Amino acid sequence: MSALFLHAVALYHTEIQFFEEEKKWYEADYLMKQALTYVKQTLASTPENVSSLTQTVSFVHGQATYRATRIEPDVWSVTVSCITNAQFRYDVQFQFDASTNNISVWREAY
Repeated sequence: MSALFLHAVALYHTEIQFFEEEKKWYEADYLMKQALTYVKQTLASTPENVSSLTQTVSFVHGQATYRATRIEPDVWSVTVSCITNAQFRYDVQFQFDASTNNISVWREAY
């Protein structure tokens, strides 16, 4: 009976850990979506004579830092690093075509 009780407690503890990890990822994903919206709007309206941008933006759930380098007249190479208020980090790299508003060559780093 004790072994069954201990097993149930261990399962409960595992579920709590899973929930906490999922919560971190959910917050990081939401923060990244906010950052991507901001970055896309900024790059789409950046004058052609600007070849690179770097900025840190604060949001409710954390902050995002992005670095963008123009590789063609309408195409940018972008790195975005998001850090949630709980200090969980989520980094991505991609290319953004400002003329079509499309993201391609998406790569995540953990």
